[in-house]
Amino acid sequence: MKLLAFMLLASALILPSCEDEKLDEYGGYYDEKIQVYRYTKVNRNAKSVKGLVRPFPGKKQLIDAQIIKLSGNLIWMLIEDRNVYTLLSQDVDINFKNEKNSWIAISLEGISFNPLATKSKKLNKQKNAKIAHIINKITKNKELSLIFEMKAAGRVLSGVLFLPNADVKDLSKSLNYWIIKNGLSPYILPKKQRDIIPEFIKAEDIARKNKSGIW
Repeated sequence: MKLLAFMLLASALILPSCEDEKLDEYGGYYDEKIQVYRYTKVNRNAKSVKGLVRPFPGKKQLIDAQIIKLSGNLIWMLIEDRNVYTLLSQDVDINFKNEKNSWIAISLEGISFNPLATKSKKLNKQKNAKIAHIINKITKNKELSLIFEMKAAGRVLSGVLFLPNADVKDLSKSLNYWIIKNGLSPYILPKKQRDIIPEFIKAEDIARKNKSGIW
């Protein structure tokens, strides 16, 4: 009996556990049963990672963004570094993140495609597909820059996207500006006067004047 117990203990020490076999390069793994990424070695309490801090309203940060898809009013971004993903997503609502693939949804600041809705579901579907095609074509296989912050309400990240080599200090060079300027969305004014972006107001004026898109 003692010999059997010794052999079982020895085999447990030699053979890797099922959990260890699942571990990725960051020392964690995605649990398919409960659809949650298990953080075995990732530091969930880290205050900063690669110069980034835990998002909160009013704190704007810059990160390179790889866009996966456009879904409704949200752009889904891949965060390849699991430590960075953990830091940025910990306060994000479960509906706005994908723990298996390290995706986080971004609400484009000042943008909403909902006001374009019609009574016809078919037309809405066609319209959304067209917008998604345009955005995906612009952003596909490109490393974009994103200035983001946590929304005051809703537990979702909000941001301004910039194409490669664009000056992130110039909001008229942003994808948000381009979308409004081409009439794909009106400029959705923020609740606070101080948060209004003059460049986006100008972009809508141009779209209206040129009767672009929805105008």
